[in-house]
Amino acid sequence: MNNLDELKGLKRISEVSFGMLFSRQSGKQKFIEIELLFDPGISLEKIKQIEQNMSSRIIQDIPDVRFRLIPKVLTSGAGC
Repeated sequence: MNNLDELKGLKRISEVSFGMLFSRQSGKQKFIEIELLFDPGISLEKIKQIEQNMSSRIIQDIPDVRFRLIPKVLTSGAGC
């Protein structure tokens, strides 16, 4: 199983749900965009902290990657 498969397998973590995972490659450069669905009460500071943690882990595990987090508000009936 590769790193992208591991990310796809994640479901619910505290106040965060995973939405869509987008990835592509152009030459040696890899691009990963992950949609995260946050509970409405979460602070922007917490979202930035999660983004920084994910980014540093992904960059550490996958060479030549550009990462982008797409934050969305979790609404009733949304999620994985």
